[in-house]
Amino acid sequence: MKCPVCSSTRLSPETETGPYNTAFRSGFRVKRKLLTVQIDRGRICGDCGYVLLFASDRELGKIRPVWDDLVPNER
Repeated sequence: MKCPVCSSTRLSPETETGPYNTAFRSGFRVKRKLLTVQIDRGRICGDCGYVLLFASDRELGKIRPVWDDLVPNER
């Protein structure tokens, strides 16, 4: 796996985000509802500091059926 920003391979091991309820509000919506995804694990790039976030399997199960219906959120 490489960092999507700087292409470094110096990524931390995948780790849990902690006991906190961590959510990511995306810039996309599905049928007028803003898509919010629960994040449960991540990695950090040791070179540029970029943080890679990963949704839980449960969240992926909710996102996959509507993936093709995502539209950018108008601000």
